[in-house]
Amino acid sequence: MLDKALVSIMTTIIILIIFVSMMGMMLSIIQKIEFNLDCKATLYEMDMTGGLTFASRQKLEDKLIESGCVNIIINAPQQVQYGEWMTLTVSCNVKSYQWTNTFQKEEGMLYFSYNRKIISRKIHNMAY
Repeated sequence: MLDKALVSIMTTIIILIIFVSMMGMMLSIIQKIEFNLDCKATLYEMDMTGGLTFASRQKLEDKLIESGCVNIIINAPQQVQYGEWMTLTVSCNVKSYQWTNTFQKEEGMLYFSYNRKIISRKIHNMAY
């Protein structure tokens, strides 16, 4: 009876350790997904306005700083003629914590980058 209890406790501890390690990996994946979504939204704004406005750049930078990014570099044209290619390139570093041993965390930096190219197109709004 005692051996079954010990096996159950040890199994629970091992499962808990694996779960905590998996959560650490999932947090960095979630940060990358959030980074990509913010950049994609800015790219769509660029498509609507024909370039990266100062307000859109500032909004993206504020979102990235809020999510923990440092060393942010944003490259995009401010004005593009309709029908021309425009590229949004964003790169930054993000603090991350990784489990080195069973219960020790180590701080590191992850490098995120986003590079997409689209054709600027004229949006026709039928309401006006």
